[in-house]
Amino acid sequence: MASNQLRAEFGTLDQLSADQGTHAGTVESYRETLKQHVNLAISNFDGGLGSDEHNAVMKIADRLIDEHIQATQQFQGSTHQVHDTFRQGGQMARSILASG
Repeated sequence: MASNQLRAEFGTLDQLSADQGTHAGTVESYRETLKQHVNLAISNFDGGLGSDEHNAVMKIADRLIDEHIQATQQFQGSTHQVHDTFRQGGQMARSILASG
C-alpha cells in the first residue's frame, strides 16, 4: 500500500471493539481475585498493617481496577469512533464517485 493510502478493515475494528468490551468485563469478574492478591501482598509487610491502613490500600486497589476498566471502555469508544469515521468516509467517497 502506498504511503498516501488508507485502508480500513471493518471486521478487524469490530473484533477489536468486542475484545476491548470482553477485557473490561473480564477485569471486573476478576476483581475479587485481584483484591485477594493485594491482600496477600500487603500481608508481607513486617508487623502487618492496621485496619485503617489495610482499608486504605484496598480502596486504592478498587480505584485502580475501576480506572483500568474505564480506560478500556474509553478505548472501546474510540474504536467505535474510528470505525464510524472510516465508514462515513467510504460512503462519502462512493457518493462522490457515483455522482460522476
